[in-house]
Amino acid sequence: MLEEFRRYCSLQRDQAPLASLLIYLKRKGSFVQLNHILRELGPTGGGPFWNQTTLINKLDKLERLEVLIMERRILPSPRAEAKKKTNTFYRLNPTTPIYPYIYRMLKIYKEEPDRYSSDLVEKPLDHLCDISGK
Repeated sequence: MLEEFRRYCSLQRDQAPLASLLIYLKRKGSFVQLNHILRELGPTGGGPFWNQTTLINKLDKLERLEVLIMERRILPSPRAEAKKKTNTFYRLNPTTPIYPYIYRMLKIYKEEPDRYSSDLVEKPLDHLCDISGK
């Protein structure tokens, strides 16, 4: 699985969107609804994904690589009792070898006495593959 993930990462021209997605899901911790991911990482939220199709394709590929777990849930509609809606949820797979190392894609630095910030390291996915493969 790690070797397939490494090959997939090497095909990414820009590694930042995929790295941001992994960090976002790690921060959330549990299942996150697709609509929320799109709202926060899509174009309206100022995120790295410029359209819904690109985001869904990345999520599907990561699920096939067993990096993510996808779950579909039927939720009742608040407008009508009989109307039900299926929603898609994603979360990181805690059994994947890269799971414990995801935050290492961030470079953390101190700005002010009590304020810290973070940026992605250069080539974050390559860095993640290197440290998780050791």
